[in-house]
Amino acid sequence: MEEKILQLLVGLTADVRDMKTDIGDLKSDVGTLKSDVGTLKSGLENLHTEMNTRFDRVDNLLQGIGGQFEHQTEQRLEHDERVADEFLVIKSRIFDLENKVNRAH
Repeated sequence: MEEKILQLLVGLTADVRDMKTDIGDLKSDVGTLKSDVGTLKSGLENLHTEMNTRFDRVDNLLQGIGGQFEHQTEQRLEHDERVADEFLVIKSRIFDLENKVNRAH
């Protein structure tokens, strides 16, 4: 009977040793996982910063394009107004010339 108890204790000691090894491996795996999560978090923060920078750049470009479009539109309107004014002047001169020709006859 004592021999059986001794064998059980030896087996139990081996099981405890194996459990300690497994727990040590688990601690190592948790440490690695913690490190990987930290790396992932840092990567996400970098991505967040990079995306904000890109969005700011795109926003600035869009604002520049919008301002340029507005400027070109204003220039076109001013040009169209000048053309319309010149057309009215020419139309008025033609009218005056027609009146002079009609009076001369």
